[in-house]
Amino acid sequence: MIQSFLYSIPKVGPTIAASVTILLMTMTQHDITVTQAFVYISLLNSSRSNLAVMPHALKALAEGYHACGRIKTLLLSESKKIQTSEVIDHTNVVEIRYGSFGWEPPAEPVTTKQSDDKSFGTRNRVGTFKKSSPKSKSTEKQQLLFEEENDEPQSNTVITLKSINLSLKEGSLVGVCGAVGSGKTSLIQAILGMMKKVCGEISVNKRQKIAYVPQQAWIMNTTVKENILFGKKFRRNWYNEVVRACALLSDFDQLPAGDQTEIGERGINLSGGQKQRISMARAVYSDSDIILLDDPLSAVDAMVGQHIFQHCLKGLLVNKTVLFVSHQLQFLVGCDHIIVMEDGRITEEGTHEELMEEKSGEYSRLIHTFHNSEDVDDSTKEADQKTDGELAYSSLVTNSGHKKGDENQKNTVKKQSQTKEFTDGKLTKEENMDKDKVNCSTLLSYLAAGGGAGISLLVAFFILLYIASQVFTGYWLSLWIKAGSGGMYFNMTATVNGTNRTDLVLSDSILDNPQLDLYQGIYGWSLFLVLLFTFTNALSYMMFCLKASTTLHDQVFGKLMSSPMRFFDVTPCGQILNRFSKDIDEADSLLPLFSDQFFKIGGFVMMSIILIILAFPLFAVAMIPITTLFYLLFQFSKKGIQLGKKLDNVTKSPLFSHIATTIQGLETIQAYKMEREFQCR
Repeated sequence: MIQSFLYSIPKVGPTIAASVTILLMTMTQHDITVTQAFVYISLLNSSRSNLAVMPHALKALAEGYHACGRIKTLLLSESKKIQTSEVIDHTNVVEIRYGSFGWEPPAEPVTTKQSDDKSFGTRNRVGTFKKSSPKSKSTEKQQLLFEEENDEPQSNTVITLKSINLSLKEGSLVGVCGAVGSGKTSLIQAILGMMKKVCGEISVNKRQKIAYVPQQAWIMNTTVKENILFGKKFRRNWYNEVVRACALLSDFDQLPAGDQTEIGERGINLSGGQKQRISMARAVYSDSDIILLDDPLSAVDAMVGQHIFQHCLKGLLVNKTVLFVSHQLQFLVGCDHIIVMEDGRITEEGTHEELMEEKSGEYSRLIHTFHNSEDVDDSTKEADQKTDGELAYSSLVTNSGHKKGDENQKNTVKKQSQTKEFTDGKLTKEENMDKDKVNCSTLLSYLAAGGGAGISLLVAFFILLYIASQVFTGYWLSLWIKAGSGGMYFNMTATVNGTNRTDLVLSDSILDNPQLDLYQGIYGWSLFLVLLFTFTNALSYMMFCLKASTTLHDQVFGKLMSSPMRFFDVTPCGQILNRFSKDIDEADSLLPLFSDQFFKIGGFVMMSIILIILAFPLFAVAMIPITTLFYLLFQFSKKGIQLGKKLDNVTKSPLFSHIATTIQGLETIQAYKMEREFQCR
């Protein structure tokens, strides 16, 4: 409402200023001529365009100021990545000495519960620890100071990992287990440098590359093959080995275009197991030296999990350093070293046999609990597992020699079979710039959203009153000044050759007009009507456009909420965000502003042309070529303007999608050191 009034004032400002000035001059007995009046009005009208720009400029300055402040906060924020040093023992790839890590709260206040949820709701990993790892005296001193102040830490950092001593030997397979919230994922994130180091030292062999498989697989909106390659050069033989080891061959047979099938955003057209295996294949294909696996087998069934463990972890990754977090404890038996975590600390470590000898230990308790639950599952689901398992296994062996499947297998195959129509593997639809043409039905839909025909006619009537009031003000002023003195004469006495001579002279002053009060009164009331109709028009038009925008938003949102899942499979989130951000903002702000200007300026032009034709009928002949030229220019430029606007809107959708995808997979991107590649996309 305020914006509508601000944009209306500059349009009537010159009219109000001219009216008030002329009224005050005549009321204070200051004469004004036709030349003075219209020169003054012309000067005021010349400033109309400058005054009209001021609200836009002030709004842009305010928005720019606040935008720069927000961007400044982001650009000046410190990097939270831990600075790691080089390892002391070069047989190790990762060393942590008395390390304590936590999550630093953001600059703005957040509740402690939110920080706790972030830290303990994730799972952490740890590697093998050699008690002979060298440590500096400064590290020991830091640890002692930390333990003394641990109960009341001076900073707001929520401590998640405490007193971690860890050494990952090159080429070792280290398993990590523990209860939910024990700090397994936090350990992996500490190694990746994503947590704040409170005390201690962390060292990573910087010559070795790191690959990371998060617990929730991150999938890009591109083909399966591009998700696996992840910017790496395609090597056919290695690619085939990786796909086979990750049990993806039979999945490719189910997809419309094999590994060239496009995956929807966040892997929406894949099951959880498929997404996890693609994420696993990405890590294996990267051929990195250090592989950090955060419970990657939780989304696959037992047979597929066993296949991946044997062919990936014990096969293709046999010479790699693997940190393997798992809640499926049967896989830990095949690990070289096992670490048990509890409450953010490493409580036990050793081989499976060594830890099982500790009957009262946490690992032994977890193993016994796990086997007891497995016995119950076996007794209740033995028949189903036998039937489904044999069928799944035989199918996998027949198709690819490897097992495939997960708990969502049947639903996924059904879902993928429905996409056979996309034989080229293309899933998402690009925006079509040719289909969005503005026609009469579009305008009628907008008018209906604003309140229907009755409200639209009422708003149009207020616009006509606004235009008529301003035109009448200028028209009445011209009649007033043209009337002059109203035919009043005055006696003028002059001395000629010593003789006084009195002549009757016609007055040219409007102050001598006997109907001066009438002219002043009507002119004053016309000024009042200009103000009244200006604000009435601004208020009615603003309410009409606001209702139309709100109705359209609600209709679009209602359609979105009732859309089938297929719509979200083929429509990137960037397009949806663009509709509800850029397009709705234009319907809220730009459309009311420029349509209001179009109607008012167009109305003034039409009335001015009519008045000129009434005064000079021959001007109608000159209007024929002028109108024709204007129409041709409009038709010539209309398509270009519309195409440019549509192109501007269409190009924003991929940007929104890219930003959303990048934020979702930021941890994975940083782990693979792919930040530069995503910046250049």
